[in-house]
Amino acid sequence: MEQNTQGQGNMNMGGDMNQGAPTPEPMMNQSGGDASQNKGIAIAARIPILFWIPLVSGNKSPFAMFHANQGLLHLIAVFALTFVLPFTFVLAFLIPFVHLASLIFMILGMIQASKGEMKPLPVIGGYKLLN
Repeated sequence: MEQNTQGQGNMNMGGDMNQGAPTPEPMMNQSGGDASQNKGIAIAARIPILFWIPLVSGNKSPFAMFHANQGLLHLIAVFALTFVLPFTFVLAFLIPFVHLASLIFMILGMIQASKGEMKPLPVIGGYKLLN
């Protein structure tokens, strides 16, 4: 009887914690032709201000569009934090750290794109704004 109650306890501890947040896609490695043909576009798209490059290139590669979406999410998050934090006065000192983290995530994203990986950003990477 003890084993039965332990089993029920483990079931309740499952994935119910993130009901409201989207689940990020697992890291995928696109070693095929799509990633190798579109690495340059995907690398440029991970620079937040250049997320639009895959959109205007006419190439709707899933690999390039994934990285364009991540670049757009990155841009929105940095702008939101940069403009919201000064109004809190207490947390305004965090703005340089936001920009440092942004630079780190941009470089890591560019490295992942160059390797052909599709790894989402932490916390916000599960949202899909671009098709």
